Amino acid sequence: LTWCLASSPSAEQAAAVEGFSTERLKRISEFAERRIAARSFPGAVTLVARQGQIVHLQAHGLADLESQRPMRTDAIFR
Repeated sequence: LTWCLASSPSAEQAAAVEGFSTERLKRISEFAERRIAARSFPGAVTLVARQGQIVHLQAHGLADLESQRPMRTDAIFR
């Protein structure tokens, strides 16, 4: 399960304004999904920002394997 801010118009606009390629930002998500599929970790949150402007924010995989709870972008890691 994946939530994506990166595909929203505001994030895409921010990416363009900040000089990021949306195609290259997609590689971050693809990498995280490959690592999850390889069972390196159950879930992750990826974020890219420049000068305080978030251009990519996405949750990947699961926050809890046992309950199958999906990862959220506001997850707290410890």
